[in-house]
Amino acid sequence: MVVMSSENWPSRVSVSLRAPNRTRRLCVGAALCLTICSASPVLAQVTGDGVDRQARAEAERFAGSVVRVLPQQKDGTPAGDQGFGLIVGRRGPDLYVVTPSHVVFDRDQMLNDRPLVRFRVRPGDDVEAVRLPYSSPQTYDDLAVLMVRNAADRSPTVLSGASLQAPRDAGSWVWTIGRETGWSLPGSHGSFSGTRDDPKRQVFNGLPTAPGSSGAAVVTVDGIVGMVVSNTSGAIDTFAVSIDEIKDRLRGWDLPTDLVEVGRDCDRVAPPGTAPPSEKKIITFDGLPGPDGSLLNCYTEGGFTVAPASGNWLVGKSFGHPLPYIYFTQRATEYGTTTNSIAVTASGHTFTFTSADLYASVTPIPYVITGFLDRNPVFKVAGIVPNTFGNFATVQNAYKDVAIDRLEIEISTFTRYAVASPAGIDNLVVSRK
Repeated sequence: MVVMSSENWPSRVSVSLRAPNRTRRLCVGAALCLTICSASPVLAQVTGDGVDRQARAEAERFAGSVVRVLPQQKDGTPAGDQGFGLIVGRRGPDLYVVTPSHVVFDRDQMLNDRPLVRFRVRPGDDVEAVRLPYSSPQTYDDLAVLMVRNAADRSPTVLSGASLQAPRDAGSWVWTIGRETGWSLPGSHGSFSGTRDDPKRQVFNGLPTAPGSSGAAVVTVDGIVGMVVSNTSGAIDTFAVSIDEIKDRLRGWDLPTDLVEVGRDCDRVAPPGTAPPSEKKIITFDGLPGPDGSLLNCYTEGGFTVAPASGNWLVGKSFGHPLPYIYFTQRATEYGTTTNSIAVTASGHTFTFTSADLYASVTPIPYVITGFLDRNPVFKVAGIVPNTFGNFATVQNAYKDVAIDRLEIEISTFTRYAVASPAGIDNLVVSRK
């Protein structure tokens, strides 16, 4: 194994390299496979941990499509029970959210038809929604639909839908997004065990749920596969309505279902006839779509695609190196650390990565840069850029000649005071291999 010198890098640098030729495949469902070296127990353990971490990060990409649903009583006071919902589409400036019927319709008819919706990108700014006259009872698929007017700028507005079929996909790893009051994924994954009828439900084992989890998304690395509607006593089994059932129901009600793959479907923002990746390219983000501060879905420049891998990323048109850039913000009220990541791909082509400019407002910048080839990690570099005091710093890749087909850059920011703490990325230097 080769060990990189840390003389030219910030402190706390760690590196992992290619595994030797004797390997075995460890797969998560059919979507994610990493190569583990059978000749090196240490590397096998590191790579095995990486499987779980990468799978969880890929699943977390879909958190922006999950909202909190806060029912209101007829006198305008908050109801005792709350839940979650999924953004399933839009018409014009309006967003459509599906949520369990039992969350917004009550047997005693004490709830009004104006529940509040809380978006992950703006957690302190609740928006009034309209409960539409479409619903199905708990004894069927337990669905209701909300419309949120003039809210298209609060969400990527697209939802990745994936299907699980029994027995083919039995055992596939799953997580929930939406538990108690937050969007974070649980630390451990559950698994898909099959379906049941009367009413038709997906069944999952080992998913941690709690009161208030109704409407939470069930996700895999490929997308949202269902919406939580109930669980057994002790939460041993969790039951969900499949994304296919939701799509069919919405089509029957003539409501929009923009179920496309977040971060991988750039047709909506990429110009027609996009050229193949350039031999060498600096991704400057000059063509970023949307207004300053809007959510980034994905962005294509010179045949390379940049998309959120975890967390919400925003379009930054009032700052950059030079402007624009992409960024995220830890809010002043959210003490602690926020870590987000982006993924860079080249339409299936291999490429190399040379450097990136990283920014943070008032903190050092912890980072992890990982290159993948055929879903196998071939290099990883981690470190901390000292406080740049509002400037950008260039981080060089010691493995700039290693061919990859996917690059992930993870950066963190934190705040200990009542001030917002943004962090961002600009000027990705990549080359077609």
